[in-house]
Parts: sequence; C-alpha cells; structure tokens
Amino acid sequence: MTPLRLAAERKILCNTFPACSLDTTGTLVLGTLTANSGRCYSVRLEVPATFPDAHPEAYITAPILYDRAGRKLAAAGASNVMHTYTSDGDWVQVCHGHPERWDSRNTLYTVLLKVRLWIEAYEAHLLDGRPIRHWLSEA
Repeated sequence: MTPLRLAAERKILCNTFPACSLDTTGTLVLGTLTANSGRCYSVRLEVPATFPDAHPEAYITAPILYDRAGRKLAAAGASNVMHTYTSDGDWVQVCHGHPERWDSRNTLYTVLLKVRLWIEAYEAHLLDGRPIRHWLSEA
C-alpha cells in the first residue's frame, strides 16, 4: 500500500470506525464493532501487502460464534448460506465479497461496513434461524 493510500485509509477509519485501527505497516486492522443489540464483536482484517489490488481477509475473533442450533460457526467451514470461508480455530472468516470480484477502489471502510452488515445478519439468524444469506440478500 502506498503511503498516500495508507494515510487515506487511516483517516477514513478514524472518522467512520473509531474503535478500529490500522497498524503502522498497513497490513492489519484490529477493532470492535458493536451491533444494534449492543453486543460487541472483535474484528481483524488481514490486509495483503498488495492491497488495494488484493482482497483482505476479515475475521470475527471474539466472541466465539455459534449458529442457532448451538454449533460452532467456524467448524462449518466455507458456507454459502452463512457467508463464511474456511478458517482455522474458532475465528469466523466473514465473506465480504468474492476475491475475484475485488476492485482496488474498495476501501477498508467498505470491508468493515460489510462485516458490520454480516454481524446484523448473524444476530437475525440467532433470533429466527434463517441463514445469514437470507438477511444479506434483503440488504
């Protein structure tokens, strides 16, 4: 990431997601997103060195997420209906768009916004059992 792009990304995040910060190298975003319910979710964006030309990976690192049936969401691996990718351990890798459709004009703000929408869809899933895909297709 160029120094100019790094500064722009940092400024956008500071203004829109103040509970999230981009490290000095521009390769990691850590922070907290709060759902409408008031629940807090720890998020991690792993930003490739070739960003903005490459798709970042987005994770929910805490709390451990379970589906409505009580199964660990991370254990399900890649799931079209739950909008997740395979991840290691208990972190859930959130699908925020197809890597092959990534556009270098996208910002880390856009990624965090999509993760925030995913969180709301996840909480709706917990309430009524419909898959996350249902809620995201309505967005």
